[in-house]
Amino acid sequence: MSFEIRQMVVNATVKDQAAAPSARVENHFDPEVFKAEILRTCDKLIRQFYQQQQER
Repeated sequence: MSFEIRQMVVNATVKDQAAAPSARVENHFDPEVFKAEILRTCDKLIRQFYQQQQER
């Protein structure tokens, strides 16, 4: 069985360091947190897909 994930939304913010050279850029990116978020989203989409298939 194959299925299609129709949409994935990624929100990002870009800070222009040239416009504000005194602004301090902090990197709080945690790859494990990001991975967990992606897995939760995929799990939710797959569960919705299977639920829709059962309703048919």
